[in-house]
Amino acid sequence: MCGIIGIFNRDNSQKLVSKGLNILKNRGKDAEGIVKIENNTIGHCLHSIVGKNIKQPLKGKGILSSNCEIYNWQELNDKFKLNARNDSELLFNLIEKNNGNTKKILNELDGVYAFA
Repeated sequence: MCGIIGIFNRDNSQKLVSKGLNILKNRGKDAEGIVKIENNTIGHCLHSIVGKNIKQPLKGKGILSSNCEIYNWQELNDKFKLNARNDSELLFNLIEKNNGNTKKILNELDGVYAFA
């Protein structure tokens, strides 16, 4: 299971997220990433099951860090022509495509997931 941590509205958010990722490192040893925007930082340590190590957090118009097993990700990838390489990237691309409107896409997903 991946590890996700976020610290918001703190000057030292990046330092705190780095410390938190060190604590969470056993949750995912395949990759680690941090994205900081202003005083907000999200971190992620990846536990890859499908073997496609897509480093997170993912960044575009928004930022996404997720831990998911979306069973129908390939079907949705084809349906929406997103060219995602795994379920986390699919989730990110769907959210981006719908301008951050998660309500619109959650009913499409079949699986278990958590994301920030």
